Amino acid sequence: MKRAKVSDAKKGKAKYKSVESLMEGIILQCFADLWAGGEIDSCIQFFRGEGFATCANIARMNIHDQVKVLNLANKIIDLHTAVRDKQKSVENKKEFFSPAVPGLRGAGLPLALGA
Repeated sequence: MKRAKVSDAKKGKAKYKSVESLMEGIILQCFADLWAGGEIDSCIQFFRGEGFATCANIARMNIHDQVKVLNLANKIIDLHTAVRDKQKSVENKKEFFSPAVPGLRGAGLPLALGA
């Protein structure tokens, strides 16, 4: 009887280790997605919301390591935000300052109102 209880306890620990590894994998995948750029918005939501805290606690990360990971994630997010802002400002400048093409002023318009 005791032997069965010990093996059940070992199974429980093994299952929890599997869950810890899964949570660590989720955190690492979010970092990979931040770098690759495919799922940036959902990764930002993960790190700035409850998702990271939940995964980190289940993975038994201590507070010091959680702060390190969040600081790194915030640096990457800030970098992406700066790049997005720069791209938007360049796009806005292109819209307002479209180059004039010589010889096309009034092209296609009638020469007189009655024409």
